Amino acid sequence: MSKRLLSAFTRAANLTVALVLGSAGASCIAAPLDCAAYAVSGSVMPREYPSACAAPTSATQVVFNDRTRLPTDIGYAIDIFGSESRPRDRIYTFQLNNFQNQVFDNSTQPFIYGADFTPNGQDFYGVTSESAGQFPRSLGQILSGGFILKGALAGVQAGDNINGFAIHPRSGVAYLSTSGGNPPLSRLYTVNLSNGVSTLVGPITTPTDETTGTVMISIAINCEGRIYAHNVSDDSLYLLNRDNGAATYVGSHGLDANFAQGMDFDNSTGELYVFMMLNTGENRFGLFDLVTGGFTTLSNNNPPGEYEGAIPTLCPEAISLFADGFED
Repeated sequence: MSKRLLSAFTRAANLTVALVLGSAGASCIAAPLDCAAYAVSGSVMPREYPSACAAPTSATQVVFNDRTRLPTDIGYAIDIFGSESRPRDRIYTFQLNNFQNQVFDNSTQPFIYGADFTPNGQDFYGVTSESAGQFPRSLGQILSGGFILKGALAGVQAGDNINGFAIHPRSGVAYLSTSGGNPPLSRLYTVNLSNGVSTLVGPITTPTDETTGTVMISIAINCEGRIYAHNVSDDSLYLLNRDNGAATYVGSHGLDANFAQGMDFDNSTGELYVFMMLNTGENRFGLFDLVTGGFTTLSNNNPPGEYEGAIPTLCPEAISLFADGFED
């Protein structure tokens, strides 16, 4: 089912989920779950959503790429959903060729919707959503002791959802993507890593169907300074202009993505890894093709969860005529 059909269907059917009170003899109370509101969403997936709202899981066969030997670089996965066997908002490390074998690293602040490392591969930053409890719509540093607040994301459009976050792996300039409105519009900002103050670069303009809008759910920057963005409104990869936010279409990955998710470059290889969440509640870890926008699955819902993620690898030494050693 396409996003357009799903949106039309869910607007016509406002399904409800029964919540049973814990006390003895309590009656059932129906709490509305507005499926239409989650048809193209940047939030964490509600636990009731797959059974109440989602289209059936596709019967198409998942084709895996054989990455049994390389690369063995380490990635960080933040499970913002959790499962019965492990709490949400925990950080795990894993080898990029073995997503299934995750090792617990740390617990962190709830509702981190984007995370990345600075160019030294050591300083780990994250941004939270508007519903983040102690630190709503904030920037912080992720350490072994938890989430160290740097400041509120001052300057972000009121009402916008926090979506993606990425740090230029050479210059150290941080970028933020948000979305808001109906239909939603995405915006690109720079973020001061010392205090969270955000400066608008511009609206992220695309030729997306105006009925679905634009939700750039995640962004990533490679060693050449190119910003790539994943739009869950049309399930496609875009290249963003760092000066004004304008988006150039790369291609569609053909999956029905929805809800919060992440991506980051392995700077040692130049490959773009994706932590993708599907509308059915299934996650895929894999690679984006930077030429076609296609997606290669490396792990299919193993382990289950909803992930943000980052990879702390360093860029190769730049050879350039520019005085600072790279072209910004």
